[in-house]
Amino acid sequence: MNSKIAFFTDLHLGVHQNSERWLNIALDWSSWFQKRLHEHNVHDLIFGGDFFHYRDEVNVKCLHAANLILDTFKDFNITMITGNHDSYYKDHSTVNSLSILNTKNNIDVIDVPKKITKKGRELMMCPWGIEMDEIKPADIIFGHFEIQNFKYNNFKVCETGFNSRDLLNKSTRVFSGHFHKREERVYDNGVVVYAGNTFEMDFGDLGDKKGFYIIDLEDLSYEFIENNHSPNHVKIKTS
Repeated sequence: MNSKIAFFTDLHLGVHQNSERWLNIALDWSSWFQKRLHEHNVHDLIFGGDFFHYRDEVNVKCLHAANLILDTFKDFNITMITGNHDSYYKDHSTVNSLSILNTKNNIDVIDVPKKITKKGRELMMCPWGIEMDEIKPADIIFGHFEIQNFKYNNFKVCETGFNSRDLLNKSTRVFSGHFHKREERVYDNGVVVYAGNTFEMDFGDLGDKKGFYIIDLEDLSYEFIENNHSPNHVKIKTS
């Protein structure tokens, strides 16, 4: 039995006013991602939130691109956590744009806290807007969290939200979407990983390596796979 799963997050379909250029970048990324998954023999995916960019409406071109991307992964099992950009309300996920995906047989949308079992491991799935007491102990916690003292991007640090110590009291492994700055912090009692967005989307991502994680559920080890395919932002100094 293959014990590996992939974690990716923050695709933000529709970013930059539903720009067709950026939708094409996302489509191109999906082909690259599928090839990497086959190379690593991974067929189970967990998405950490923010599939769509605009929370109050989804553009028709964006829906079309989303359908093409999901067709690319029709042979994969996908668990999708709702993010704040997927949720109509700012503080909970009861109304969300991912609900339209519930009819796809290979997709499980998580819009309420839910503990699932994959390959013998307990995985706690945490959508946007939940409270700490809703998070149950598990082998790994996946969520769309705001965690204190982590960076939103290269410029801004989060001053509110959950304390990493409280999360690590419930699991030694915490993987999160939401912040686009990729960070891995190792503590005495575990590790917190912000996977970052799938590819660069603005100059706030400058210099930050993008990609996805492969997690081995047998020993809870993980590996970052860099996206060396999608476009990068470059800052050039002239005199």
